[in-house]
Amino acid sequence: MRFATNGTVSIAARAIKKSNAFEFQSLEKVPKLFCDFPLIGTEEFHFPIVVNSFFFNPQAERDGIWLKGHNDPEVKENKKILEDALELYKDLVVELDCDSYKNIFHIASSKMPSTDESYFDKDWYIKTIQKPLRDFLLKQEIVEAEDGAGKKLEESWFPLKSYKKEARESLWQYTFDLFPGAVCKRDDIHQWVDIIWDDINKITFAEIASDIAQKETITKLAEDLQKDDADTFEWINEVGQFIMDEEINLPLFEKHAIIPNQNGKFLLKSRLYRDEINDSDLIEILQLLGEDWNDILLHEEISFGEFVAKKKNDIALKINEKLKNPKAKDQDFKRAISILSEWFDNNPEEGKEFFSETYRRRAELFMNTIEDKESLYKVMRSKTDLSKVAEAIEANPRLFETIEKAEEIYSLLKQYNVKTLEQLRELLDNKSTVSSGNNSLLPITQEILANMGITSLKEWQEAIKDKDLAALYSHKSTPTTDMFVYVQSLIKKAKKNIVAYLKTLNNYNLDNLDESTAPTILAGILKDDKEISIVARPAYNKEVIIYYGSERDILDYEPSELWVDDGVQPKMISLGHLLKKAKIVKFPI
Repeated sequence: MRFATNGTVSIAARAIKKSNAFEFQSLEKVPKLFCDFPLIGTEEFHFPIVVNSFFFNPQAERDGIWLKGHNDPEVKENKKILEDALELYKDLVVELDCDSYKNIFHIASSKMPSTDESYFDKDWYIKTIQKPLRDFLLKQEIVEAEDGAGKKLEESWFPLKSYKKEARESLWQYTFDLFPGAVCKRDDIHQWVDIIWDDINKITFAEIASDIAQKETITKLAEDLQKDDADTFEWINEVGQFIMDEEINLPLFEKHAIIPNQNGKFLLKSRLYRDEINDSDLIEILQLLGEDWNDILLHEEISFGEFVAKKKNDIALKINEKLKNPKAKDQDFKRAISILSEWFDNNPEEGKEFFSETYRRRAELFMNTIEDKESLYKVMRSKTDLSKVAEAIEANPRLFETIEKAEEIYSLLKQYNVKTLEQLRELLDNKSTVSSGNNSLLPITQEILANMGITSLKEWQEAIKDKDLAALYSHKSTPTTDMFVYVQSLIKKAKKNIVAYLKTLNNYNLDNLDESTAPTILAGILKDDKEISIVARPAYNKEVIIYYGSERDILDYEPSELWVDDGVQPKMISLGHLLKKAKIVKFPI
């Protein structure tokens, strides 16, 4: 028993202790009003809980109380008792929780009392009792969910009372599948349905259809249901058939897109067709021509509903239409013609039946997709057995990839100025020697020349006399004039960028700049009022080779700096940078 009192009025409800919780019992056949003793006949006075007061003014037959008459003191007293009872009820319910109290719906009824209107003030009851009671209940966590948690009544959803019991339970199940926290405990469905009112969320066939449509795709539906594809299709088939079983629900399929096409997207029923084409090649051909019939064909896993069929002649008409007015003869178009040509070869009778004119023009269509007809004619005139070419490609599907790699190798040989097999063999032999610990001879490239700052053949011939360089680069590899032009442009660009950058620095003065000392040396520069020289180098491939003796002398003996332009921003190369990048931890003094 749960009760509360303020001395003048008391309220009570029946509850039985089971395990660790109290279960409220039904008050349906219990008089709701007591004046020390029950007022027999108030069983239909739908106050949510039993009210007892010695101060009630009952009717003569003791089957009710007077609640009509504005100036009647007994009526006023009765109304005041009910108002006080409502406040006690609120205090009691606030203390309840779904862990400790079950079946709270037994004390949540807010219907209008069934009583004689001659002594019942309906307007007063609605305004003073029913509306405040309902507003209060909506905010309370009195709905037990399937997991035992308490949910606010205003956040919970219930099937319509007008539905049959089986329909209510199905609607509850489908809503639970989608939104487990939105519905009450399954065992409580019908009890809650009996007492809810219009302001409470209702689960309807339309609501379920709308919920599914909002998922938009079968993939999203599967994610929300936490089911695999097979179980998801089983679910949507069950729900779809459930909705469709009621003829009155058929318009819902034209209002809510809940049936998936072959791409898995939900569409309205009238926009879907049953697939009787049964030919993936024809569907792919039309897709390549710009129209995807997977968008309008019913997903093969859907088992409910009747749909108009799309047949082979339907898609053939559409393909013919596309071929007569192609939007673009791109690679997709050519691919479509290629597949269609093969389809004609494999299905000559159907080709004649469904494609007629297109079938007669099949050779012309195919030839029109070949851009390099001259090469084709050469092959044909050469009497090359094309079947053997086809067999070679079929035997080695990566044949063209192999040819492309050969072209890449040719490009690489050109980059390293390797023109003969002898040079390549020498290069590979030297590479092998490197792996054994000896020096290698590498072909000279324009990038290497730029790294060394060499701008002419004469400078290169002098440079190769250096035993260290001679040990690195092949004497047979001769730089070209184009290489030196390229190097000169890089050095000029680097010097220009470095000079421009130095002019932005306050501690550098370039008023007496002298660039005549050497191709890569900037002299006549003052830094902090002290004269220095700068070695300026391009480093666009992130590497510098110091070769010139003049550069070495300046960097060794004179106040000097090494500056490089890497294409991002000129920078000075410090000793710390060299030690770090070259990983030098030990050097002679």
